[in-house]
Amino acid sequence: MNHSIQTIIVILLTAAAATGMSGCADRSKSERNKPTASSLPTSNEGTPKLSIDPAIDVANSESEEPKGVFEFGQLSDADLARTSWENPFRPRLWSCDGWKINEDSMTSESETPQPATFLRPYRNVLIECRFSRSGKVDSPRDLPPIEFELRLRNRDSQRQAILSHTSEKVTLSESDGEASSAKRPLREYTQAVSGDSQDVEVRLTMTPSRILVVVNGQMRINSPRPTSVLNADCLSQFMVREPGIALTDVRFEGD
Repeated sequence: MNHSIQTIIVILLTAAAATGMSGCADRSKSERNKPTASSLPTSNEGTPKLSIDPAIDVANSESEEPKGVFEFGQLSDADLARTSWENPFRPRLWSCDGWKINEDSMTSESETPQPATFLRPYRNVLIECRFSRSGKVDSPRDLPPIEFELRLRNRDSQRQAILSHTSEKVTLSESDGEASSAKRPLREYTQAVSGDSQDVEVRLTMTPSRILVVVNGQMRINSPRPTSVLNADCLSQFMVREPGIALTDVRFEGD
C-alpha cells in the first residue's frame, strides 16, 4: 500500500516538473521573440513621418507676385514709407535692365524697349517727368517725336493701365499684363505734335476714382480710374521706343 502511494506521488511530481519546464520554455521563446531596444526602429527610421508644414493656400499662392520679377527685398522700411521722391535715381529703387542710371537722370540703352520700374508702390499718386533725347541734336525737326509709355502695374493681378504717347495721339488703355494681351483703349486724344520741341513733359495724377493726364502743360486725358488698377497698389513703369531717350525731372508723390 505504501509502495502504491509512493508510486503515485512520484508520477505527480514528474508531471508537475514537466509542466513547469514547458512553461519556462514557452516564456523563454516569448522573450526571444520580443523585440529588444536595439532592434526597435528609432523615431527617425522605419516609421512614416507626419508632415508639420502648414497647408498651402492655393488661392493666396496663385495671387502672389511672381518671384524674381522685381527685387522688393532691397527696399528698406523708409523706402516703402509714404513720401515724396524728387529725382529718385538710386539703383536700389529701380528694376531697369536696358537703362543707365545717372545722378539726375536715366537713359535708355537697349534697342528693344525695356521697362524701368520704380519699386515703391502707390495706391494714389502724382507722377511728373520729362522725356528728352540725350546729347546734342543738330536738327530736331528731322527726328520723329518721342514715343513712350507710362504704365501703372497692379502688383496683385499684374494688370495695367497704360498711358501711350505717339506723334498722333495720347491714349489711356488697359491690359491684362500678359505679353500677348491686347490693349483696350479707354480714352484717346488726337494731337499734332510740333517738331520744334523734342522734350515731352508729363504729369499723371491717379486719384481713388480718376486718372488725369497733362502733356506739355495741356490737359489731354480725364478718365475714370480703370478697373485694372482700381483699389490697388501699383508700380510705375517707364518705357521708350528707342535708345538714347533720357528720363529726367522725375517726381513721385502719393500714398
